[in-house]
Amino acid sequence: MDEVRHSHRLVGFHLPTVALANTFDSPLYFEGCQFRGLVDFSNANVAAPITFNSCVFMGGANFTRGRFYHPIRFKNIQSDPKTRFDFRESMLLDVQIIGSVLPLSDFSLAKISHARFTGNNFAGDVSMADAKLDDCSFFDNTFEKLVMFTAAKFSRCIFKNETFKSATFKSSIFESNEVSIVDTDMSNTSLAGADLSGVKFTDRTKWDGDRHNRIYDVHLFYSNPTPDGFVAALGVLRTLRDNHEYHLMYRTAGRFFVQEMDMKRNYFLRGNTVSRHFLTSRIFSLTGLYFWICGYGESFKRVGTCVTLLFGAALGYFALQCELQPVPDPVYASLSVWEKVSMHLKRTLAAFFPLGGGDLPDYVVRITSIPLLGTLFIVIRRRFERKLRH
Repeated sequence: MDEVRHSHRLVGFHLPTVALANTFDSPLYFEGCQFRGLVDFSNANVAAPITFNSCVFMGGANFTRGRFYHPIRFKNIQSDPKTRFDFRESMLLDVQIIGSVLPLSDFSLAKISHARFTGNNFAGDVSMADAKLDDCSFFDNTFEKLVMFTAAKFSRCIFKNETFKSATFKSSIFESNEVSIVDTDMSNTSLAGADLSGVKFTDRTKWDGDRHNRIYDVHLFYSNPTPDGFVAALGVLRTLRDNHEYHLMYRTAGRFFVQEMDMKRNYFLRGNTVSRHFLTSRIFSLTGLYFWICGYGESFKRVGTCVTLLFGAALGYFALQCELQPVPDPVYASLSVWEKVSMHLKRTLAAFFPLGGGDLPDYVVRITSIPLLGTLFIVIRRRFERKLRH
C-alpha cells in the first residue's frame, strides 16, 4: 500500500485487495492492472485525480460514501460479471466511464456532476435511484438489464443513442428551464409519474410499436388492465403530448393525444376498478363518433371522406327526387343537364351549410353536416396553427 500511495503510475500490477478509506491527495494512475480482490474506496476523501485504464476488476469495487473532488476516470476496464460496482451515497464531481464492461452498478443517492458515460456495456442491473445528476451525458451505452432512475433528479443531462432493455424513470424530475435532451429508443422505458417539463425530445427519439404499445406504460396497461396502470398510462400520454406541443413537435404530440383518447374510448375507471366499454359505446358514443369521423381531430382524410360522402349522397338524393317525381315538372324538364346540376348543387350547398329554408330532407342533411363541419374546422385549425407556430 505504500507503493500505491507514493506511485503515480502503476502499470501491469496484479493487486490484492486495495483499501484506501482515508483522506489522501496523491494522484493515482492504474494502467493494465488486475485487481484480484475488492477495490475499496468507501468513505474515502479524495483530493487527487484517479485513473483506471484497461484494468480488470475481479473482486468488484466499493466507492460508497466517498468524496471525489477531482477527476476519476474508468477507461476500457473489464470486470467479473458476478461482482459489483458500488457508488451509493458518493459524491463524484468529475467522473468519466468510457468503453468499459461493468457488472451490477449502484449509484443510488449519489451526487454526480460533470459525468460522462460513453460507449459502455452495463452487463448487470444499474440503479441511479434518488441520485442527483447535473451536467451528465450518456452516449452510446448498452444496458443489458434493468436500469432504475427512480426518483432521480436531472439537470442539463443528455441521453443519446442509448440502448435500454428495460428502464424506468418513475417519479424522476427533469428540472424546468434546464434542457435535458433524450435522443434514444424509449420503447422499453417507463415514464410513470416522471416530471418531464424540462425534457426536450428530438425527432429522432424512437417510440416503436403499434398504436397501443408505442409507450411502455401503455403496453403494460393493455397487457394487464389495472386502475393504477390506467392512471399511470394516461398521465404519461398527457405529459408527452404537452411536452411535444410545447416544443412544437405537433405531429408526435397528435399521436400521443390519439392514444390517450383511445384509452378513454375503450376503458373507464369506476372506483377501484377499471372496466372496458361495451362495443356500442365504443362506436356510437360521442368519443366513439369523434374517433370514427375525424380520428379525434387529427385525421384530415377521415373527416374529408365523411364530408364528401354526405355531400355526394345529398346531391344524389335531390337529383333523384326531381327525376323520379310521379308528375313531371315541365319547368324542370325544360332545363339543360348543366342547369339541373347547378340547381341541385345550390340546394345541396344550402342544405349542407345552414342557409335556411328547405324541406325535411334538407334539414336532415343540415343536422348531419353541422358536426362534420365542426370537426373539419377543428382539423383545419390545428393544421394552420401548427404551420403558423413553426
